[in-house]
Amino acid sequence: GKIDLTEILPNGDIIVTDFKTGSEKTASIIEKLDEEGRLSTYMRQLAMYAYLLENTDKQSVAQTRLLFLESEKNSKHKIYSTHIQRDTIDMLIDDITTYNTTLLDGTWVTRTCYHTPFGKDRKPCEYCARAKKLFVF
Repeated sequence: GKIDLTEILPNGDIIVTDFKTGSEKTASIIEKLDEEGRLSTYMRQLAMYAYLLENTDKQSVAQTRLLFLESEKNSKHKIYSTHIQRDTIDMLIDDITTYNTTLLDGTWVTRTCYHTPFGKDRKPCEYCARAKKLFVF
């Protein structure tokens, strides 16, 4: 994605906001780590924005936010706001390193899939199904 909004404070710090469509998410969902201890997609995105701005523009990102556009007007979950710490950025870098390494050595497709189907159809993971067609296991 692209950074939707950056605001520069008088002291030079930056606030980054990403607009989200769809239902709002609570902090516990946004901050929850996955089965392998990796960041959620929401936190990964905020961490990437903070990392990019701090390492390309050499500016301090004071706050990162998600703004859920389809939330009720007075919802307390309409805006999620946090300051991305160094340990969160380190988790993002580790995740990217793991992805790159396992993609290059061919083990990415043999990793455990944590897809949990829901609904009456209970369809299997579309990515695993595609990988089984493309790769020999």
